[in-house]
Amino acid sequence: MTDRRVPLWSKLLFVSAIAGLLALLLFPDVLDEVVLSAILPLVGTLLGLPLDAGFDWLAFALALVSLLHVFPAPLVAEHYGRIFHR
Repeated sequence: MTDRRVPLWSKLLFVSAIAGLLALLLFPDVLDEVVLSAILPLVGTLLGLPLDAGFDWLAFALALVSLLHVFPAPLVAEHYGRIFHR
């Protein structure tokens, strides 16, 4: 987020998308449970979990990784290498 080579609009898009996803995750009543149960009717029944317990966190993690495509790939690779290949 502090890299000056990344455009400001990319940073704003990333942060606003994460904020929106967190709002949906922390306030699940905003998202209509009827829609979720129509899309994935057996998840809660088969796993014994509430429908939005595991699915929301999984969707959030996948969306977070997908949102990294907003940033230039060489910059993401550079920061990834710096974090994980010390």
